[in-house]
Amino acid sequence: SKAMPISFVFYTGVGQSEFAVADMVDMFILFISPAGGDELQGIKRGIIEMADLVVVTKADGELLVPARKIQAEYTSALKLLRNQSKSWNPKVVYIKYGCA
Repeated sequence: SKAMPISFVFYTGVGQSEFAVADMVDMFILFISPAGGDELQGIKRGIIEMADLVVVTKADGELLVPARKIQAEYTSALKLLRNQSKSWNPKVVYIKYGCA
């Protein structure tokens, strides 16, 4: 079998466009920063519900503790907001460096 090419769609913004982006991709990844200040507000709710993977960025130094806290909050939120699937349950991870 022939391997499929990997493509990345990098989208920045909040609005109706994320629904179109989510329909175009196999995996919808949400990158968030622990210093964002708008954790779990309504503006991100739609995005959270679509996310297959949430990545908390910049989880080092003084932001490590807030990153772990946000990881726990988003893990709980995804359990409440997303229908559980037999094939995939959204994950929340944190990384030391990132783009958010």
